[in-house]
Amino acid sequence: MTRQFSYIFLPFVLLGFHHTADAQTDTDYYRHIVFDNSLTPDHYFYSWGQATGGSSIKQEEGRLPVETKTFLTPPNALRVEWESKPGGGWEAEIRVVNFRYRFPELAGKNLYFWCFSQEPIAAADLPQIMVSTTREGLQVAEFPPASFSNPVSLTKFISDIPARKWVQVRIPLSEFQTGSMAPILVLGHFQPHKTSMS
Repeated sequence: MTRQFSYIFLPFVLLGFHHTADAQTDTDYYRHIVFDNSLTPDHYFYSWGQATGGSSIKQEEGRLPVETKTFLTPPNALRVEWESKPGGGWEAEIRVVNFRYRFPELAGKNLYFWCFSQEPIAAADLPQIMVSTTREGLQVAEFPPASFSNPVSLTKFISDIPARKWVQVRIPLSEFQTGSMAPILVLGHFQPHKTSMS
């Protein structure tokens, strides 16, 4: 059965983080957010997906589609629509916006995001999530070496997702082996592999 939901990433909650009028304001904002909205209406540029073994993840030109009809904050949200098959796997990657002179790390204590589905989704059908420093798949043979955290099951932080209702999810960053936030989020049904984070 195909499982799908739309979701949006909102700023991390950070003690002492507030907006100021100095030159660092914009930079500080981007140290606390992975995704707020997409500038393009069809797909999100800073995303990527792949699937294997008969599983599937919906993509538009190799990137995650943008949802423009159902969103928490205008004008859009990201849409993750997948189908998991026995023996298969899929990954949906969301990267931070890249620009010159930005800090490479993110700051915060918790990862917050919101989920929405037109149909109810059982907790057992929800994907896992991990953080990564590598792009376009969890490729270990890279230089410098790629690093990614342990997969964390969303069922630990959220029960069944009801139909047509926004649900907030909070994951302490300490749940990831790093205890910090790498610049790439990866949702998916991962095939077994060794994981490491340096």
